Amino acid sequence: MNHLTYHYFLYGITLMLVVQFGCQNRLINKKMPNNKLIITKQDTVFEFEIHKKLKSFPTNDDRTYTWTKGNTISSTQGAYLGRILHGPYKVYTRAKMLLVSGEFNKGTKHGEWKHWQINGNLQYITTWQHGEATSKTTYSPDGKIISKAKLKDGMLHGKVITYDSLGNATTNFYDDGNVTADSSSSSFLSKIFKKKEQSKNSIKKEKKTDQSNSSKKETKTKKTDAKKKKETITKKQKKKEKQRKEKKDAEAKSDKTK
Repeated sequence: MNHLTYHYFLYGITLMLVVQFGCQNRLINKKMPNNKLIITKQDTVFEFEIHKKLKSFPTNDDRTYTWTKGNTISSTQGAYLGRILHGPYKVYTRAKMLLVSGEFNKGTKHGEWKHWQINGNLQYITTWQHGEATSKTTYSPDGKIISKAKLKDGMLHGKVITYDSLGNATTNFYDDGNVTADSSSSSFLSKIFKKKEQSKNSIKKEKKTDQSNSSKKETKTKKTDAKKKKETITKKQKKKEKQRKEKKDAEAKSDKTK
């Protein structure tokens, strides 16, 4: 085998291996779509999914989009540059301590997102609607609820309930971040509702008392009627007995006369 023939032989073997390896890779990728990625930074692990088929789509300047490129995860308002996150998203430590759990929909946060403290207790839960936060529940270090708030455009909007260390609740109402009804107003409303509730309970109590009195009166009436009936029967019996005795005495007197 001369030098030229040997060269073509090696080239042919190499080409066969490349073709075979390429076919195997295409087959593996087809069976196992690579839409799930994991990025590890120091002690923190980011586990997420990307939208493989989504190449480009119109964005909203009021929304923040999360995407990945290389070994980084980035978030930008109104645009993205890389593969868009879509599906479940988790952040945890190497020791498998869960820190964040949520879901992306075309790069925007959607549904319930939970954040945990390093001690395992909840830190806060936020509900998202296509990139807009609509509510948030905050927890203390020992896992007790501190507040429940409605949100709009990133600001408090609607009813906000705060809890003290004893679990007593105070309700405030907000409009675009500004208080519209303070705790005294909410207490006033609470008093009104409480008064209505007391009134309802009072009415129920009165009805129950009336029913009880009516039942007692009915029972008493029945007893009185029974007593009167018994007395009437007794009188009739005594009268009949008297009549029989008088008749008997009259017959006896008649026999003596004869």
